[in-house]
Amino acid sequence: MTIHHLTRLYLAAYANLPVFLAVMFGLFAVLAYGFACFRQRRLLARWRDILGAVAPADLYKAPTVRFDIRIFWFQLLVVIPAGAFVGSLYSAERLARALIAAQGAPAIPLAGHPIADTLVQVFASVILGSFGAFLFHYAGHRTPLFWSLHKVHHSAEALSPFTAARGHPLDTLLGGSISFVWRTAVVGAALWLTGGVFTPAALTILGLLAMATLVQDALNHSHVPLSYGWFDRLWVGPLFHHVHHSADLKHRDKNFGGGVPVWDWLFGTMYLPDPAEALRLGLNDHEIGEGNPHNAVRGYMIEPMMDFWRELGRLASGGSQRPGGDAVRASTRARRARYSA
Repeated sequence: MTIHHLTRLYLAAYANLPVFLAVMFGLFAVLAYGFACFRQRRLLARWRDILGAVAPADLYKAPTVRFDIRIFWFQLLVVIPAGAFVGSLYSAERLARALIAAQGAPAIPLAGHPIADTLVQVFASVILGSFGAFLFHYAGHRTPLFWSLHKVHHSAEALSPFTAARGHPLDTLLGGSISFVWRTAVVGAALWLTGGVFTPAALTILGLLAMATLVQDALNHSHVPLSYGWFDRLWVGPLFHHVHHSADLKHRDKNFGGGVPVWDWLFGTMYLPDPAEALRLGLNDHEIGEGNPHNAVRGYMIEPMMDFWRELGRLASGGSQRPGGDAVRASTRARRARYSA
């Protein structure tokens, strides 16, 4: 397998999007059903029980979930492809070849053996390459400028696989672009040091991980409170990520990682929840239920963008970034209150 083969497989999947999504949601349904059977210590055979395990009726009546379903296709077709993981790998290999053409091969190659090359390339792609996304996600919580956009994702009061695509388009584009550029640079350097091209084994592993991450993202943004126990330190599970969506103060700014939580561990933002721990999802007491402004197009698309430009203008003018007084900015005010405390 070459990077061109992997890219063509990705494009073919997008060309057959309904089939691709059916496979992804099918895998999610199998995992959700298996978890329900394990939790209830019995095999669920009645259709009502099966549907209750995979798609609970009460969940899909929640306003935020209904809105997530309505905007899902826009997010999927217009925004998400911009930050494609496979695209960054393709660009990284092009960069490595350009470096070899301009600078020549490194005097001391980093690896030199197919197995060593594979390990270096996978480590750079999965671990080092994920730091750009982690850093932008961290900034999305810690700075009022980026929180003005990112809060849309956290306004979900119930989680379903469709919530994975919930987010302001500008937030998704900025995050995807930063992740794309960072991973291209890091993986490109690793490829330059390991011969200039991915090994077939590395591409196979990365292709499988790309598919697994899509299912993982759907599962992590679902109603399934699955914990991997100790293995949450290696691979982010649903309950681990549910903490990130919790409105409780002790969970604030925790568990930023989406695939592997290594950066949460290094930066001290990892929180391993108790499986019996109750979580309250959403932003805060002001933006919940009927007071949640992010379940309509204006509060979801327009007002966060206006907040973002106001914050950007204050930064450019050297202002104090004092928040405005509208209800949409309540969560930003709460964050600033914490910063000044």
